[in-house]
Amino acid sequence: MPELIFRAMGHGDAVRDLLEGLVWVTGQADYRLLAAFVVITGFLIVMAACAVRGEGIKAIPYIAAAVLFWFCAMVPTARVVVQDNRSATVHVVDNVPLGAAFVAATASGIGFWLTEAYESAFVPVDAAKFSRFGAVFPQRIVEVVKSTGPVTLEAQQTLAALMTSCVMPELLTDKAKAQALSVSDNAWATVASSGWVNPARAAAMPDGTVLTCPKAVDRVTEVFSKVELPALKRVIGAKLASDSADPSAVIVQALPQAESLLLGVSRSMDESLRHAVTATALSESVRSTAAAADAPLALAVDLAKSQGNLASEINYRTMAKIAQDFLPKVRNALEIVVIGLFPVVVLLALVAGNAMGMILKSYVMVLAGLELWPAAASIVNFLMIERDAGVFASPLSAYGGDTVQA
Repeated sequence: MPELIFRAMGHGDAVRDLLEGLVWVTGQADYRLLAAFVVITGFLIVMAACAVRGEGIKAIPYIAAAVLFWFCAMVPTARVVVQDNRSATVHVVDNVPLGAAFVAATASGIGFWLTEAYESAFVPVDAAKFSRFGAVFPQRIVEVVKSTGPVTLEAQQTLAALMTSCVMPELLTDKAKAQALSVSDNAWATVASSGWVNPARAAAMPDGTVLTCPKAVDRVTEVFSKVELPALKRVIGAKLASDSADPSAVIVQALPQAESLLLGVSRSMDESLRHAVTATALSESVRSTAAAADAPLALAVDLAKSQGNLASEINYRTMAKIAQDFLPKVRNALEIVVIGLFPVVVLLALVAGNAMGMILKSYVMVLAGLELWPAAASIVNFLMIERDAGVFASPLSAYGGDTVQA
């Protein structure tokens, strides 16, 4: 049994189910009986027409073409290996009619090769590949990170205590520290640096202990490493790479690439997450402090407002939800529909007899056209990422990096 490879892009499970359905449908005695009925009916019609015209010899090509097509396209079977490039999964389906297996595998292979060729020429990093992650993945991952705050209760409580008792007093009483934090591209590193928090102040931790501010910083650092960062990686992985076998590993590799490409910054995923979570916690602390204060806190409120601006701008400019969910799913759905109609196309070809060439040609052209979508989408994806990279990198460059002020 020959083995053919079908290259799926995020819909490997659906393709496997579809091929198994084709095996079941074409293997039914009723389908074969219907095919025989179609051929005999068509042959009788052709014979009648030829008899009227006195051209009986022309009926021979009809029946010969129908029989040859059936024994070449439907009788032999093949094993189809469905390889999903996004989820890194492999499915095997046996006894697929050779006609369906060959056309589908060849079309998907050509489309995947063309997409990879364009991406090899244009796309600088794996995180920007449409074939691997879908549309505007760098924008989507940066947006999620920017809008993600602490996800564990322990981190939320310890960070809130630190911000309220140790960080906010410094912002309200020391303009130099407020300015330093607003232009820092690593907010947590700034807060945790030696001498930034006042050792004379103390914070009440969620477990009831009261720690000096430097000790509270050490406690939050420990919570980050042991509790919060692993949980954050799982959450972000579930949002962005849920179809992958190891979502956290995908995000760990992709986030630094996305930030480097889109924002022009170079840092590890842990540094990015600490910075984003600290900025989010700072925003929440600023809001609560401003609400409780008698005097307006203009600087603090500006800091709080700015945190969400970049994430909102990325979401607005790229329309990531449409690009991510709608367009790839439409293409995959159409591909599945076209492949799923193969048994119907076979019946139409059998009716046409020696005129089946036009039917088969139209079917192959429709499927081939769908396989060009990923290649075209990869080019559009590249242009969108490149355009946004320039737009977002400009203010970041002007303000010294991925800072609250920028």
